[in-house]
Amino acid sequence: SKVGIIFFFIHNIIYVNSSIFLSNFCFFIGLVSMFVGILGAIQQAKIKSFLAYSSIAALAPILLVCGSATHINDTIIISIILLPYVMSYVCILLLLFFMINRIGKLEIIKATPKFTEIKYNSELAGLWHKHKFLSFCLLVIFFTLLAIPPFFNFFLKNYILITFLKNEQLILATVYLLYGVIGTVYYLKLIKIIIFDKSNKNLIILRTN
Repeated sequence: SKVGIIFFFIHNIIYVNSSIFLSNFCFFIGLVSMFVGILGAIQQAKIKSFLAYSSIAALAPILLVCGSATHINDTIIISIILLPYVMSYVCILLLLFFMINRIGKLEIIKATPKFTEIKYNSELAGLWHKHKFLSFCLLVIFFTLLAIPPFFNFFLKNYILITFLKNEQLILATVYLLYGVIGTVYYLKLIKIIIFDKSNKNLIILRTN
C-alpha cells in the first residue's frame, strides 16, 4: 500500500506540476512520516512493530523529494525515487522480515523441545555469540539501512542530500541531515542488543520448517 501511495504522488506531481497544493501536502506528509516513524521506532520493544515504524520513517525522504518537485528536475526525481530508493528499500525490508520470521527460540517445556517465535528486541540478546553467520547477515542489513559507507544506501542518500543543496533548499537539507542522524539511534540499539547484551537462556536458531 505504501509503494502504491508513493507512485500516486509521483505520477501527479510530475505530470501536474501546477498543483502547488499537492506538492505542499506531500511535503507535509513527509515531515509527519519522519517524526512519527522515528519516535515510534525508538520506543518499540517488539521487533515487527519496530520494523513497521522504521518503514514509515523510510517513506519520509521520498515524500520530501516529491514535495520539492517544483524545484527539482523531473529526471532527477525519477532516478532517485522510482529506480534505486524504492526498489532497494523494499528488497532490504522483505529480506529482513523473512529472516526475522525464520528465527525462533528453542525452549524445553515439560521435557519437550518447542519452537517459539521471537517477538521482542531483547530476545536477540547475545545472538552474535550463538550464530555468527546469522548475526553478520542482520548486521549487514542494519548497516545498509543506516547508510554506512560503503553500502549502497550511503551513496543514494548522499545523492539526495546533494540534490537538495544544489537546488538551494538549505532548510530541507538540514531537516534531512537531522533525520539521518536521529534515525540511526534505533538501528544502533538493535546492533547493541545483538552484539553486546547478555544472552538469555533460550537457544536462538534458524527454523527449517
